Amino acid sequence: MGSREFNDREMIEAHIQRIVRNVGDQYAFSVQPAKQRWHGIVRDVSSQLKHLQHSGILTGFLVRCDEETNDGATNGDVVEVVYTTPRRVETVMLCVSVSE
Repeated sequence: MGSREFNDREMIEAHIQRIVRNVGDQYAFSVQPAKQRWHGIVRDVSSQLKHLQHSGILTGFLVRCDEETNDGATNGDVVEVVYTTPRRVETVMLCVSVSE
């Protein structure tokens, strides 16, 4: 793997992590039931990732935050982001801390 490709991957991953953290911060004091909160997190993260897709940085993505990804989670909601770039497929699993 070339250093440019590695740096691109790191930048994309860091940007996605920032998006997920920022969305998580919006839900930090949410009193919504878990399923409604998870739906909101998926909707808001997906909305922001669409901007990366439209700019050509991502070629596709999938965001999950549900009972399966949060099975046994005790320290916040677990958000799974799977994304593809023009060069390769990357899988990133991030934990968003959300206080109830």
